[in-house]
Amino acid sequence: MRLRVSEAEDYYSLFNPMTKNEYSYYSIDDVLDKTRTKYNSESTLAVITLELDYKYDFIERRVYIFIDMLGRVGGLMGALIPLGAVFSSILSNKIFTMILLSQFYQVKKADGPEETLPK
Repeated sequence: MRLRVSEAEDYYSLFNPMTKNEYSYYSIDDVLDKTRTKYNSESTLAVITLELDYKYDFIERRVYIFIDMLGRVGGLMGALIPLGAVFSSILSNKIFTMILLSQFYQVKKADGPEETLPK
């Protein structure tokens, strides 16, 4: 029988995808197929040979996290673009009004108290 040393990684956190538990475990071939004896002598009940297998299994388990849910709904950009559009429309209206006011009305500051602004 071949003895196989395998590894597994378990990403268990819903909000932090970087936290994980690492495991190593042992597995063997099918016992019933490998333990049938080829010897016909009455003194030999069974011959079991264990060999270390050079192949191994790597298993990774990931939890469906919040970022995956955002990707299914339309992605993070799908949520940020409408929010950014609303925010920029609020600011752009005020900025546009301020630019128009500064272009229409030219205000100069007087140098002294006796000078007046031209009419």
